[in-house]
Amino acid sequence: MKHFIFTFFILTFFIPATNAQFFGGPRNDYGYHVQQTSDNGYVIVGSYQSTLKMIYVLKLDSCANLEWNKFIGDSVDISASCISQTPDSGFIIMGTQRADSANSYQRAVLIRLNAAGDSLYSRSYNYGTYWNNGYYCHVLPSGNYLLEMNSNPYGLIPYRFIETDTSGNILWTSVVDSFGGPNTPSKICLTHDGGIAMLWGGTSVVGGAEIRFTKMDSMGVIQFTKKYYDNYMYPMDLIGSGICETRDNGFFIVGQKYHGFGNSTTVSFKVDASGNGYWGGGNSQLVFQAARALSTPDSAAVFAGETLGGSATPTLRKVNNSGATIWTKTYNNIWGTVSFTDVNRQGNIVIVGSGLNPDSMDVWLLIADNAGNQVSCFSTGIENNLPEPLTIYPNPTTNQFAISSWQLEKGELEIFNSLGVKVYSAEFSRQSTVDCRQFGRGIYFVRISNSEKALTQELVIE
Repeated sequence: MKHFIFTFFILTFFIPATNAQFFGGPRNDYGYHVQQTSDNGYVIVGSYQSTLKMIYVLKLDSCANLEWNKFIGDSVDISASCISQTPDSGFIIMGTQRADSANSYQRAVLIRLNAAGDSLYSRSYNYGTYWNNGYYCHVLPSGNYLLEMNSNPYGLIPYRFIETDTSGNILWTSVVDSFGGPNTPSKICLTHDGGIAMLWGGTSVVGGAEIRFTKMDSMGVIQFTKKYYDNYMYPMDLIGSGICETRDNGFFIVGQKYHGFGNSTTVSFKVDASGNGYWGGGNSQLVFQAARALSTPDSAAVFAGETLGGSATPTLRKVNNSGATIWTKTYNNIWGTVSFTDVNRQGNIVIVGSGLNPDSMDVWLLIADNAGNQVSCFSTGIENNLPEPLTIYPNPTTNQFAISSWQLEKGELEIFNSLGVKVYSAEFSRQSTVDCRQFGRGIYFVRISNSEKALTQELVIE
């Protein structure tokens, strides 16, 4: 199906007091997902609500200046949940589209864009006559696409993971049955072994909702499913909202515990690589919507969400590997909800959400450094305090390369691919040599860091 792409340069609001960037116009705009791009800028996908719902795509530079924006619309409602950059600097979007104006059913849709945001093709995925929903997309190291969807969010219908080629043709599918309880939109993180960690929900054996954690290998074969529920005095609803893999290959999980009568408590806990060791704590004043792993030696993860009560205020919490809070930051000058958080190649924390500005909902983007302080130009942060460069030789390379630095004697060496996925880690000591024959050709980012400093340099493998 052909989609119509409209290009507008809409009003952009900037609020210096918060160092957050707002994007939107007179109608309601929502931001759902953000990814750092290969040029150190950002791409955001969300929705624009007019007579019909349309997909809203924004490309920003490293200082969050708008480079272009696109509205992807059709004769029926269409929305997006996820965006991922492709090796040719284009993008894929995973979303949901109504099948007709009568809303008889809807289907998951994959949309491929070029680097300028123009549509190249779209593919729809529909199983039966159910309401299909597209949730997740990721470009794999092979260049293929990993997609996730489910059918009919109000029924007992399975989640489906799909790997496609670059034209959207299905190579394999894997099904996670949600029979046994109502399902909720899943949360996904990719693991160090190339597998998939999936957080979802269902009804527990004691009543009430439970958090379910399924681990799959790189082909979607289920390795285990764990269930976490609370039966203290009476069944409580546990709903998972974020998952990330930690440095020791365990997992942090965040969510909410609903007590009834509109009361809820945030719950966060850690499990090992097999999903065992459920423990955690709560905070009645916060609701966390997302979790992301951090690569700094002094911490394991950052949770992002918002305060509860009369106004929703974006909040970050950084924890160590034992779950103890290192700091909590609340950004009081922003009213709005958090949709997604990530960690960019410079070690800064990226948050996207939606908030009132001043009388309609707009997309907002906030970048914080490793201490939770907002940065005014999003290309600054850890790197700007380090005048001496990281040296890589030879660069470009084919087989191996040497890394040296005058700034760091010891620390951690990490290598990320162009999508921000960590593909290598080791200890660093003044000078190191890495065999890169295990990596594919492309652009990578080499980072060395300790608790005080970090240096990043681009590497090209031919």
